[in-house]
Amino acid sequence: MASLAANPALLQFRWERTGETALDGAGHTGQRELAEHLLAAGAPLDIFVAAMLGRRDDVVAFLDADPALADAPGAHGIPLLVYAALSGQVELANLLVSRGGGGTGHTGGLHAAARRGYVDMARWMLDRGADSAATDFAGKTPLQQATERDDEAMVALVREFGATA
Repeated sequence: MASLAANPALLQFRWERTGETALDGAGHTGQRELAEHLLAAGAPLDIFVAAMLGRRDDVVAFLDADPALADAPGAHGIPLLVYAALSGQVELANLLVSRGGGGTGHTGGLHAAARRGYVDMARWMLDRGADSAATDFAGKTPLQQATERDDEAMVALVREFGATA
């Protein structure tokens, strides 16, 4: 982080290969502490990081300014609903859907919730059609993610929705 203090332009630097900033990376990987640090250092907040951090008022402000953001993709094409799942806030996911969001984000949101142990969010995603057998970017199902973390509540939930592997 010392290099950031010495060179604040790094906050705007976009990696050539993907075009993402450090804040984009923190957002789609759910690194709350890093995102907060980058924001405090002056990185500009966007709707994706606001959703990941569960900053409902900021999300509402972004949607009021541009309603199309409700179903916009973030870094790597990750749906906004997945960022909301990373917050664990079902209310925020409901807000996005009420504003026209959702799209393909339910299964990705399920994976995000399963990795973090957000049972209520995972149930919300499953109730809306998330595929309990789908694999994520690492080839893991929500059941595998929950089993690796010894998360009995999540294991029971995804099994309730038909997960077997």
